[in-house]
Amino acid sequence: MHDALIMAGWLHLVAVMTLFGSLLFPLYAGGSAGLRTLNRTWPGFTAWQHPILVGASGLALVSALVWLVLEAGEMSDRPADALNPDVIMAILTHTRFGAIWQYHLALSAALMAAVVLLPPKRRRGLGVGDWGFAGPGLLLAALLLASLAWVGHAQMATGTEATVRLANQTVHLIAAAAWLGGLAPLAWMLKQARSHPTAGPPGPVFRVLRRFSAMALTAVVLLVLSGLVNGWFLVGSVDALVSTAYGQVLMVKLVLFFGLLAIAAINRLILMPRLIAATEPRSTLTALHRAVVAEQGLGLAALGVACVLGSLAPAG
Repeated sequence: MHDALIMAGWLHLVAVMTLFGSLLFPLYAGGSAGLRTLNRTWPGFTAWQHPILVGASGLALVSALVWLVLEAGEMSDRPADALNPDVIMAILTHTRFGAIWQYHLALSAALMAAVVLLPPKRRRGLGVGDWGFAGPGLLLAALLLASLAWVGHAQMATGTEATVRLANQTVHLIAAAAWLGGLAPLAWMLKQARSHPTAGPPGPVFRVLRRFSAMALTAVVLLVLSGLVNGWFLVGSVDALVSTAYGQVLMVKLVLFFGLLAIAAINRLILMPRLIAATEPRSTLTALHRAVVAEQGLGLAALGVACVLGSLAPAG
């Protein structure tokens, strides 16, 4: 039951971060004008995004429901209670987790309904279809991320400390989603560019890469700062970092984070300058695409480790 709960949390986190990152993509891709440029270069470039958003929103809602069911079995110490409607209802109405999860489920359902049911002409505000600015869809995804902070370690605090920790964890989640969730549309763009290279340096691709890099740098700074605050509250000392299960798992997450930074640095400092200087960019685009896919893999692993951390007692 415990392992299944971690898996459900991981799937939910991946889905919500993919939603947020995909809906944020138009902002650094130049809005509607920038995406129309990409569509002229590769007809139908943005058509894939709607199915991705439908799939991610569906996974977010289903995994949130599965999380609730598994939480019922975990809280009652009886796996059979995971499917007991009375136990589930009691958790929803009489626990802090349940009170928050009601809003979380409502947000998940609202986002899925908006993505699935809105006609194409109305999808502009969600960042699909014509791909205008993300608007309501991005806001719903941000609220979903923020509500996850309220069911983590931060919710155990009280008073001013609780406010600081909840705000800090919200920043941490949104920064991670902006960076890691944005890798999906970025990888798709690079795949299109690699498969259908234009003559000469691919200017639109470079502009998106440069803007993504600037956004990711901001996200990394926020992740480091919020991570240090989390470490202060949840670990507290170097000794606890190496001598407790929480600290040891955190070190695994840090190793993966530094791996992500290394790939991002290679992309920014080596491959992007090579791309803009290339007259035949296919090989550099292939290298960039492979690097972003590797970055996605490390990001998925880091999110899995983060879910394990969420199931452990803090070291501090």
